[in-house]
Amino acid sequence: LLDMTTTLDPHFKIAYRFGAILLSEAYPNGPGRPDQAITLLEKGIRATPERWEYYHDAAFVEYWWQQDYQSAAAWFLRAAKVPGAPPWLPPVAATFLAGGGDRDAAREVWLRLADSDQDWLRRTAQRGLLQLDAEAVIEQLQPVVNRFRDATGAFPASWDALVRARLLPGVPVDPTGTPYALDPVSGAVGVARTSSLFPLRPQGIGR
Repeated sequence: LLDMTTTLDPHFKIAYRFGAILLSEAYPNGPGRPDQAITLLEKGIRATPERWEYYHDAAFVEYWWQQDYQSAAAWFLRAAKVPGAPPWLPPVAATFLAGGGDRDAAREVWLRLADSDQDWLRRTAQRGLLQLDAEAVIEQLQPVVNRFRDATGAFPASWDALVRARLLPGVPVDPTGTPYALDPVSGAVGVARTSSLFPLRPQGIGR
């Protein structure tokens, strides 16, 4: 459908940008096909090479979903060469090249997208920012769960066990107000499947 739409109207900007995010998102928010997202954006570039946003979006697909920091940086640099492109693109590319990608770089890109004049893109960026916040909290919660296991020989059956042990002041909730998930077998902490932030990126991206 996206291919058909952009063939009928090769300058349909929203179809390329929204379609790329939709294709990249993992189930249940999308099909989890970042490769198809890149193909769609490349089609947009062929039709309208002067739109730096398509290069930018391809960079973010490579970074956020593919974990390919070098390719992401290359896309950012290509975007920077487009007449009228914003001056912050080269510094972002440099960050990716120097650090292999990190959460601060992801936050910077999401913040840029949050200023978009498109409502859907602002909403997507806001969700991405909340996911980054959730990841930061998860990194703080996981050592607490591990300390409980070291002290008792088993992972906690629920957050209540950590509250009773005075390791936490209360049941931790993600930025949407949904309690974080806690696996009593593996001790892994994550966002709950009932949270609108599920799924987060695969562990390790943007660390």
